[in-house]
Amino acid sequence: MPVLRPQDNKEKAFGSQYSKGAGGLKAELFIELENPKAALAAMEPDLEANENLRVTATIERGGLRVVFDAKSVSLLRGAVNSYLRLLKSVESL
Repeated sequence: MPVLRPQDNKEKAFGSQYSKGAGGLKAELFIELENPKAALAAMEPDLEANENLRVTATIERGGLRVVFDAKSVSLLRGAVNSYLRLLKSVESL
């Protein structure tokens, strides 16, 4: 099961970090996974980049870092929820 955990002392909510990004709002998640390469491979077709939302993912020690940059709260929330559901389904396989 994915584990969300904060990475530093900045403002945090449920293991994520929120700040103003280039698009207006930014969320950064680090998710501990047994197989981050498989998770990244599953995410790659869905990684988004447009003028309203940008999502990037990188493999780091023991997990996956996913960064969301959106122009609105609703776009940010929808993207975070979608990718967390995807990662949960990948991890359960």
